[in-house]
Amino acid sequence: MIEKVNPCHPDKIADRIAGAVVDLAYRKERDPKVAVEVLVGHGVCHIINARGGFEKLAEWGLF
Repeated sequence: MIEKVNPCHPDKIADRIAGAVVDLAYRKERDPKVAVEVLVGHGVCHIINARGGFEKLAEWGLF
């Protein structure tokens, strides 16, 4: 059985955002310690960085 999910599904969007944050971390630091969780739904997106918090995301220029 093959599961096909629409590219605009919230899970797919969350995966792309998390991947972009990890890519950004590797561009900004040589060996980043990054763990990202993205929650998308009901018009809201939460980005949780378990290693460094909001300050680290701001340092990388995300906000």
